[in-house]
Amino acid sequence: MAFYGSIAEADTYFAERGDTVWAAAGAGDKTFALVRASQYLDAVYTWPGQVADVAQELEWPRTSVSYRGVGIDAATVPLPIQRAAYEAAVRELNAPGYLNPDFELSGQIKSKSEAIGPLSESVEYAVPTGAISARPKILMIDGMLRGLVRSGAGAANFAVTRA
Repeated sequence: MAFYGSIAEADTYFAERGDTVWAAAGAGDKTFALVRASQYLDAVYTWPGQVADVAQELEWPRTSVSYRGVGIDAATVPLPIQRAAYEAAVRELNAPGYLNPDFELSGQIKSKSEAIGPLSESVEYAVPTGAISARPKILMIDGMLRGLVRSGAGAANFAVTRA
């Protein structure tokens, strides 16, 4: 199973922060949470550069990436990504499925009106924007990854030349 960071480093990370949810979990649960957290990060964030090896399970390590003005070695997963995985994992431990909730297109009511005579009912359903919008937005993780993600979903950097 592939995940960012290590259980030992996550144990230290949470011990320094006094987190009891992580400390109480068994090694198997921690592993599963880190796997789901790493998959969450790769699904939600758009990383710069290219994967170091097309056969790798996760999006990191990567090539052609710099952070804070320093090039990142192609065999390295930056510390902020590992820590973001730990933060996502503890949320997943606390509430399994939190990072990737099931999504149902129907049933989201935007407004409802009723009238008694002569019996009338109107229901307006919210227009779903898709399953991606059902995923949680974790501001702490967004902050940790600032400087390591491309801006905007699926963003790509390219030059525009006028003819």
